[in-house]
Amino acid sequence: MYFTGWIHRSRHESLIHFSNISFYNNNLNTFPSPIRNTDELGLSLIHIKDSFYDEIELLRRNDSSLERFFSGDMEESFFVKNLETIQGDERDIIFVSVGYGKDASGKMTMNFGPLNKTGGARSLNGLVTRSREKVVVFSSITGDNFDLSKTQALGVHKLKQYLDFAQSHGDDSLLNQFTEFSNELDESNVFERSVFQQLKENGIHAIPQVGYAGYKIDFGILHPENKSKFILAVECDGANYHSSATARDRDGLRQQVLENLGWRFYRIWSTDWFLNPSREMTRLLEAIEEAKSNPLKLKKKPKKHELKVKNVKSANHKNKRGIEIVPYKKYKVSYMRIS
Repeated sequence: MYFTGWIHRSRHESLIHFSNISFYNNNLNTFPSPIRNTDELGLSLIHIKDSFYDEIELLRRNDSSLERFFSGDMEESFFVKNLETIQGDERDIIFVSVGYGKDASGKMTMNFGPLNKTGGARSLNGLVTRSREKVVVFSSITGDNFDLSKTQALGVHKLKQYLDFAQSHGDDSLLNQFTEFSNELDESNVFERSVFQQLKENGIHAIPQVGYAGYKIDFGILHPENKSKFILAVECDGANYHSSATARDRDGLRQQVLENLGWRFYRIWSTDWFLNPSREMTRLLEAIEEAKSNPLKLKKKPKKHELKVKNVKSANHKNKRGIEIVPYKKYKVSYMRIS
């Protein structure tokens, strides 16, 4: 058995991208989501000046009916754990509460407990990769509050970077200092350059090389009326793909993973394209129109529950109404393969 570097637990790439760059040297093969900007998936940070840390326990004390959500009888119950004990756990949604902040005089020391110790960065990595769908960070401090000249602790430096990344909702440009990312077209690839030119001439908004690392999609076709969503993944396969059974098998498995994340695929063969580009472009435009007219249908799965934060900025120890437990809908993507 060998390490393949495949990561397909996370349904949004921002959930694993920070760790991939910061801890794995961009060696993990991750999978892009067809949804670019959404509150339902991915990473975010809520900055609260007057943080609250005991709301969940107060809810449980005041309402015994909530205990069933914390019961071990549930398939995946709620839990509250610290940095050292969360290792190995997974949940659809993870809320991270940063329990450090400024003192009464408004000053902040660079003392972050276990993060200052040897292995602190590794513990942080274990924490930020626990979610399948969404991570929300609650913190009274942001990366701007850190003075990294006061500490050499790797864990503290990584926490500052992660808070910046979370506050940006996973903006990969913040990580460019470590690795170069690009959605630029490979100009040396005559096949892809020809397809991209035809897409532009037909008024199709396409993003080349969609994804952060590993399994990028050649072209993501954006919905003409909602630029936050991709409606179609276009793959351009050349002669090398035809001749390699290993490549075909690997790419078939990759496509299954991406389809499970909600992608709809269309594949163009280089030989067909260069023999009759007009015919192949017509077929591609028909596939794009079909994807636009018949979006993916989401099948409802049994409801689960999450913490819902309301009026979070006003929630404090005098007002205990900022948090409640509400059901959320999990969906299973039903897709149509277009060939």
